[in-house]
Amino acid sequence: MVSFVSFSPKKFAILNNEIQLERQVIPQTYCETVGPKATILGYEKGIFEIWVYPFKIVSDLQFSVSIPQYNLFINGPDIAKRIIVRPEMTTLVFSHDLFTLQWHLLTPLNEPGCVFLFDVDTYNSLDLWISFIPNLIPLWPAGLGGQYTMWLDELNGYYIGESSKKYAGLIGSPFAKRLSNTPGHCLPDEPMKFIIQVSK
Repeated sequence: MVSFVSFSPKKFAILNNEIQLERQVIPQTYCETVGPKATILGYEKGIFEIWVYPFKIVSDLQFSVSIPQYNLFINGPDIAKRIIVRPEMTTLVFSHDLFTLQWHLLTPLNEPGCVFLFDVDTYNSLDLWISFIPNLIPLWPAGLGGQYTMWLDELNGYYIGESSKKYAGLIGSPFAKRLSNTPGHCLPDEPMKFIIQVSK
């Protein structure tokens, strides 16, 4: 039995930590946020995969920014500037002439999942395009077949399942809107996408 909880979080302050480390991003350098039941693995430029042990849920997770007012489309990895590592989370800072975005990566101590928080400072309305490849594959050498994905309106996210219905994953946001159509009874050939609209 798999259950999911949907909620609408309110913004809260992210405080500096006395033992945090901060420096300029080195794009191809490995980056992680690890918890007892899940982990976020990837690169400082902002491309990740998510594991909820023993499954890789998604890979090639990244974001882009669309600013309709200026007809601009900006890939997040192209504007990664700084990394801040705290015991409780990792933060990547992305900067453009028109906005600054902090991407906070968290893995809970006691829950099988991961949390991504986007803190956007902008004078213009913009859209965050979140893209990823759904996987739901177990650690080698185990195998699993019949994976598929579908959008669930009631959870504002993509459900990633398999034929026995014993295992599943979910990726989305209380503010997400679907951008991709899902194929029937299989995983897609291209990355899935959803959009989060940010008002100025």
